Amino acid sequence: MVVDDQGGIVLGMHRETRTYLLADPDLINTQGLKTLGGAQTAVAILDIVRARDAPIVFDLTLHGFQRPRNLLRLMLEPPLLGMTLILVGLAALAGFQAAVRFGPARAHGRVIALGKRGLADNTAGLIRLARREHHMATPYALIVRGLVARAIGAPRGLSDTALNDFLDRVSRASGAQDTYSALAERAAAAKTPVDLLQVAGALHRWKQELTRARQ
Repeated sequence: MVVDDQGGIVLGMHRETRTYLLADPDLINTQGLKTLGGAQTAVAILDIVRARDAPIVFDLTLHGFQRPRNLLRLMLEPPLLGMTLILVGLAALAGFQAAVRFGPARAHGRVIALGKRGLADNTAGLIRLARREHHMATPYALIVRGLVARAIGAPRGLSDTALNDFLDRVSRASGAQDTYSALAERAAAAKTPVDLLQVAGALHRWKQELTRARQ
């Protein structure tokens, strides 16, 4: 038994159940532990009731803290109560907005257009968004080279260098304004949209010059 200076019981033990009773729980809760003196008093009380080197376990189920987890009930209690109120408020605002909407809802068009034209426009938009337009000049030049090679009956199995030389010879023989090698160099050096348009126009003109000469 632990008593205070006036003889009042601070800590006592039931003889039959050997259960310790603390007169004031503030001695060992957060109220008592907020000062160094209170913490030292709490440690001294715990040292009295425990055996030597034995651990101390706090069983809060005796005070009614044990209960099953109910998600709905947890949503209505702190700290989740604030989130629940916010969700209810947002739902109410959404309903109010739907109730006072002025006029019929506007019908939106398709985000992605159908057909080859839509596919081309969407692809061009993605390339423009990524700012990689200048990387498309060389692949376009290779596509035009392949079309011209098939149109004029170029020998199959030629390497890139051999095919370029063959097309250059045909360009000179046909009186074309440019050779393919020169156009390929311009495509590789294109950096701005203006450069791309000029190179694309020159490749288109070169294609027409060579294919018409073979007709």
